[in-house]
Amino acid sequence: MRGVLRSIFLIAAFTLVGSSLVAQPNAEIYWDDFDRADTVMDFGVTLEGSPVTLFFTVVNNDPRDLAILLPNASADPYYLIVNTDAVPPEDPRKEEFQPSTPIPYAIATGQTAQFGVVYRALANNPLFPPDVVTEALLQLRVVARSDSLGPSIDKQFLLRAVKTKNILSSTTPTLRFDSVYVFPQPRAPEVLYRVENVTTLTIPIVGQHLEMKTSIVGTPEMEVDTLVNAEIAPKGNLEWTARYRPRDMGRDSAHFLVEYKPNQGADPDTLVTKMSGIGVEQRLNVFSATGSPQAVTVRSDTIDFGDVDADGTGGVTATIILKNEGNTNIRLLSEKKVGILERDTAAYIIEKRLRSGGDDIRTSSFDTLVVRFDPVNGGRHRIRYVIDTDLLSRSITGIPDGAQTHVLYLEAFARKPQLQITPASIDFGDVVLLPECSSASIREITVRNLGNIPLAIDSVLISPENGSLTVEANFPFLIEIAEDTVIRVRYEPQQLESLNAEVVFYTNAFGVPVGVPVTGRSIVPDTISVSIPTTIASRPGSSIAVPILADADRVPLTQTSSITVTFDPSLMRYSGHIKSGTASEGATVELDSENPRGSVTIDLRANGSFKERDTFIVLTFDTYLGNSPLTELALSPETTLFGNAGCASVLDVTVSSGRYNIDSVCGLSYLTSSSQTFVADASVFPNPASHDVRVAVSAGRGIAMDIFVRDAVGRAVTTPIHHVAEGGITLVPLSLDGALPGAYFVVVITDKQRLSIPLMVTR
Repeated sequence: MRGVLRSIFLIAAFTLVGSSLVAQPNAEIYWDDFDRADTVMDFGVTLEGSPVTLFFTVVNNDPRDLAILLPNASADPYYLIVNTDAVPPEDPRKEEFQPSTPIPYAIATGQTAQFGVVYRALANNPLFPPDVVTEALLQLRVVARSDSLGPSIDKQFLLRAVKTKNILSSTTPTLRFDSVYVFPQPRAPEVLYRVENVTTLTIPIVGQHLEMKTSIVGTPEMEVDTLVNAEIAPKGNLEWTARYRPRDMGRDSAHFLVEYKPNQGADPDTLVTKMSGIGVEQRLNVFSATGSPQAVTVRSDTIDFGDVDADGTGGVTATIILKNEGNTNIRLLSEKKVGILERDTAAYIIEKRLRSGGDDIRTSSFDTLVVRFDPVNGGRHRIRYVIDTDLLSRSITGIPDGAQTHVLYLEAFARKPQLQITPASIDFGDVVLLPECSSASIREITVRNLGNIPLAIDSVLISPENGSLTVEANFPFLIEIAEDTVIRVRYEPQQLESLNAEVVFYTNAFGVPVGVPVTGRSIVPDTISVSIPTTIASRPGSSIAVPILADADRVPLTQTSSITVTFDPSLMRYSGHIKSGTASEGATVELDSENPRGSVTIDLRANGSFKERDTFIVLTFDTYLGNSPLTELALSPETTLFGNAGCASVLDVTVSSGRYNIDSVCGLSYLTSSSQTFVADASVFPNPASHDVRVAVSAGRGIAMDIFVRDAVGRAVTTPIHHVAEGGITLVPLSLDGALPGAYFVVVITDKQRLSIPLMVTR
């Protein structure tokens, strides 16, 4: 056990010591103090034989001294200049770059040191031709000076330079835009093209030209901003801004020519730089789509499944072929359904995703998406099928927002015919069976289309078959969306029976046919009593309500009624009826007329049967001061009928008429005077009068009297009228044709009394 612990201790100690030995040097390495992240040491343009030196900086932040050492056979190089990957390793061009001072380099702790790199610009050497951009890689390893084989901090710079025999040159003879998205948004990528003057003279620019080398339609896809009155100062430079705005896929190229004069009398020379770029676009388009068991329609990026029954039988399956018609491969990241309503997304079932065949769709290749539309709810269903790709992670410039996403629109219309039938059941109740008449009862069924397509009513059958029950409609027929229709069902019994059947509707609605239970029975004839209250009284000029009373238990046996009431038209005028709260509540009034005057007829048809109430209907009248103080409200069994759909009368009717009395006239009470044995009071109206008057006499039954008019001196001016009272208020007319305007008296004389009533005659 002691040996094991000792081993663990030694391992831990070695690890701690080792960790201190393997610490990486803490240093900064850069060449541009203004942009320390810049790794391109650009020596610019120089004349042949005119070397150029640039310096890189090492800042030692380590507690140890650091160094860039001479080569060591046991370690990777500490300072190495090699060719770029585009140039074979053995090519001599890297030899144009070398350290400005011999290696090794030491950087004390806390110190900053600079070390030069020379571009030799060798002249007249065929291995190093002029006007060729020379590039190489400077690879540095900085280590602790005391641990040359230990960890290092590494840095690599790209060295770039060009030597020339010309007075103008550039280190960028080719402007490469690489991959740029077609119609880049929000702006086209730009690069700077720098031309340097290697002389001590000012060089004027006399021409700037862009020549497209690939075909163009419209505006050139490559652009270079031209400079006005341009010239390059001694040992100076000029910069042009170039941009690339591809309008279609594929490679584009151009030359940009800068013309200048070496001196005033010389011919122009031209400096040419090449421009190149590739227009890139990611396109995933619908190539084709087929449907089963019915065809689907393709409209651009929309797949229309058409009209599909929402009956849960499997729906329609679309096989959608998509093609990569862009010029870059597509890497799929995700696929998802997006809809406003859950019912829409749930209706589309993805049976095969694009990614099920792999994440990549190569250029000009195809992939398959299989979607089944199987709705439950009716109506239009529209969703987006969103496909996300890795486009934004590609080395492509100018990718517009949303280009990484492709959207397919899936739409369809779910047919769902649906009906509503009211009432849910029918009870014909009791139907009176008459041997001499085809007695029948009719009920109405309302069929409403609650679906989203026209509702087809193919047929309506009676189950079980019953010859007494029929449906009054012509089949087949359609009910439009949100519309309804009324179907009449007729029960016409031929014998005493109990009805128990079903009216079955066969339609295009999904599911089993819809049945409406029907019940009823036929019974033998019966009687009904109809009456008007014995006496109804009111003051003249008021409105009265006259109830028509009937046997409450007999009224529901009928569906139709016709009642005629006669009366004295001088006392009453018919004004209307009241059904609310009566047996005829809900019934349809088919005739409501006072024709001729003094005879009111009202015909009613119930929606089913009349209700079980003892007040059948209420008639309303306006009353007047007529020719007599009372009138009979007369009913007749011949004109009081209760029937059904087949027979106008199915019940034997007995009637009892009523009476309307004037309750008072000019303050005379009919009720208080009808039992008197003398003339209780008398009055004249109108008063004043011009031609005729009526004398209202309140007297007991059988009282005989004479009535006449006399003038102010007692002379009779009218012939006496003899009248025998019937009890109550009696109205006696008098003519004033022989009376001149003036004051008179109306005289009422009995064998026991004499009454004088003042009267004023006017013309």
